[in-house]
Amino acid sequence: TLVEQLNAKIAELEAKIAELEGQDDVTVTPTSASYFTFDDGTVTGLTEEGKQLTNVVLPSSYSIGEGIKTSTTLRGLMLQVKITSLPESAYPITITGAKLSGTFNSFAEVSPKFPSIVLDNTSYTLEYIEQQYIDGEDYIITEIGQEAFSGASNIVTFIVPSSVTTINSGAFSDCSNLSNIIISEGVTSISNYLFSGCENLISLNIPSTVTIIGNGLTSECNSLINLTVDDDNVMYYSENNAIIEANTNKLIAGCKNTTISSNITSIGSRAFYFNESLTSINIPSTVTTIEDNAFYNCTGLSSVNFENVSHCTSIGNFAFWGCKNLTTLTIPNSVTSIGSSAFNNCSGLTGALNIPNSVITIGSSAFNGCHRLTSVTIPDSVTNIGSRAFYTCLSLTSVTIGKNVTSIEKYTFSNCQNLTSITIPSNVASIGESAFSACNKLTSITLLATTPPTLVSIDSISSATTVIKIPTGALSLYQSATNWSEYSDKFVEV
Repeated sequence: TLVEQLNAKIAELEAKIAELEGQDDVTVTPTSASYFTFDDGTVTGLTEEGKQLTNVVLPSSYSIGEGIKTSTTLRGLMLQVKITSLPESAYPITITGAKLSGTFNSFAEVSPKFPSIVLDNTSYTLEYIEQQYIDGEDYIITEIGQEAFSGASNIVTFIVPSSVTTINSGAFSDCSNLSNIIISEGVTSISNYLFSGCENLISLNIPSTVTIIGNGLTSECNSLINLTVDDDNVMYYSENNAIIEANTNKLIAGCKNTTISSNITSIGSRAFYFNESLTSINIPSTVTTIEDNAFYNCTGLSSVNFENVSHCTSIGNFAFWGCKNLTTLTIPNSVTSIGSSAFNNCSGLTGALNIPNSVITIGSSAFNGCHRLTSVTIPDSVTNIGSRAFYTCLSLTSVTIGKNVTSIEKYTFSNCQNLTSITIPSNVASIGESAFSACNKLTSITLLATTPPTLVSIDSISSATTVIKIPTGALSLYQSATNWSEYSDKFVEV
């Protein structure tokens, strides 16, 4: 019968396993490899014993013959049984053997007992799959897995052997006490956020063999003061405690005492991400682009200076998000695009914000939460203002909107609680949902368009508004326009 065949096969393979291993459980004499878990040539993490280490030297190889448990299997022979289904008449099934035993009356009982038994209730067949793992096989460690050592707070020093070629994303993230790491020659690829949250890392050197470095290499490394690249590296170089791409002169990683050199063309994504120790930065005139998240949440940053005759054209999404100690801002007149949330939550920005007449686009939430701004001047060059661009600018009392703006998106000026009046240019064709909602002091709105702009909803206008000024002769158009008709008693022709 099928059950007899199954038990016979199990008994045969159990005998082979017993012959190889001599016992059910593998006993290991501790070696350096016993501190780690592996999946073939990739180190995936630390064993419980390894988690106690403070000074870690990763071995360049390990052997299954040493009894080292990998993340997939032990050495020896193992039977993987796949039961796709059996008719009810086949139950109960009795499975015997040193490692597999039990009597079962349904699939539900079998499945949790034996993870190696895979159930798929689609047909009525049974097959055996033998997998052999060679006793004593050696593995060269070539890779450190994603987040392999993440959160290992006991590690103080770590040495990566020359056998390793790839270190995957977040491999050392949140190793809060890691102060010294040696990456040996041989590593070619370093993925994103490798040392994110390593608060006590002081020094980092990139070897000559590295050809790929991901984003956010040094994010949240607030103690880092020394960033270098080996002189023989052809893809990257270091200057003034920054790591720079050789072929583009893009600065990809910095630290709290980085000085941006005058040959830098762009500041890369997450180059200073979450660097709370950075206090000031000078951006040379050669820089054309500040990429997304470049200075994200640099909460200690109080001064950003763009050199004269700046060539910067783009400030990326979230570029200065959360830089709450930044009090003044002069955007150079070369900038054409301010990205989404570029200065979101820069709650320390104070006084007047004059956007230069080179800017064409202001992204969504660009100045959201800039509580201390008192006035904003949007030039005629701007055609698009994104949603929530000035949301919750609580101190804003004056806004000038350029004549070429074509729409005011949803929540653009919502919750600007001290705004008392505003003039909407004639080219504005639509006013989005809640564009001026919760502007509790906005008593007067002036519309310059004879043809009413589309009012998306009634709550687009503040409930505090008592006067809506419109061009002479446009009264009947506004009174009959969708949603505008709700404000008929507030219109005044001027």
